[in-house]
Amino acid sequence: MRRLPWEKLMSFRVSSFVAPRSSNGATSPLSRLGSGASSGPFRLEQVRIRLTPEANRHVHPSAAMESAIDAVWREYKERSPRLFNATKFRLQSYQEIADKSDTHASPSNAQPKLLTLEWGITDYKTYLGTCCSTNVTQLLADGKRLAANEDEFAFLSRKVGVAAVVETSDGKIALIKRSNSVGVYQDMFDTPGGHPEPSHIGLTAEMLEAFQRDAKKAERGVMEDAAGQEFFASIVNEVHEEINLSDDQIRPPLLLGVVLQADAATPSFSKVFKRRAAGTVPRGPKGQV
Repeated sequence: MRRLPWEKLMSFRVSSFVAPRSSNGATSPLSRLGSGASSGPFRLEQVRIRLTPEANRHVHPSAAMESAIDAVWREYKERSPRLFNATKFRLQSYQEIADKSDTHASPSNAQPKLLTLEWGITDYKTYLGTCCSTNVTQLLADGKRLAANEDEFAFLSRKVGVAAVVETSDGKIALIKRSNSVGVYQDMFDTPGGHPEPSHIGLTAEMLEAFQRDAKKAERGVMEDAAGQEFFASIVNEVHEEINLSDDQIRPPLLLGVVLQADAATPSFSKVFKRRAAGTVPRGPKGQV
């Protein structure tokens, strides 16, 4: 098996959590790129994470398909020796729910105000070996054919990424140039981005399995709160590291939607930042622009 060519990886679609509008008040063409929730953008306190091993990737029944993950990983490593494996969160689903704590909403005007995300655990090697391999079409078909509820993504990593749309007070958007040592999209312009890391909150696959037991209910709740904090803190850290803006220079991020990359629909959740003070965005520590 081989890694996908970049032309295939560049395809994506957008699911917006906001109903976009153009300057004249009409619905923006962006709204036609994908469907999604409409009560956003969402603040940190409006997002709920549910951690469950049921959201983990399913092991494919074919040993050849599983061994292909290692083969693709080796190919990526040969091209980019600085690559390393690490655990990532895996997206199973997301949906809006009503905010039952909002006592001001009447039955006639109540609107969904919370976004729930169901996460498991995967890793970067599995992402490259499934979502970025030539096996992806077969894995999608097998998921629809073999997995419970005909889940076409069941055998894919679907790691959770985060991205930042940083808008300066004078209406500019900050971009970076990706290095040639990353796994995918080398030397391309991009928005600042990265991943919320399970390791940052001390979460392991073994702990996730243990959360199924009733005795671990309180511990699970604490870890889910920590995952929500990491979901937002990770992109704040990326903005600081990649374009040299500290958190006191930007307003708190708002979750706009999710970009679903390539056929595997690998999710990258987009958050918007507005800079507090006027001026240009400084160069990052690595000379990014």
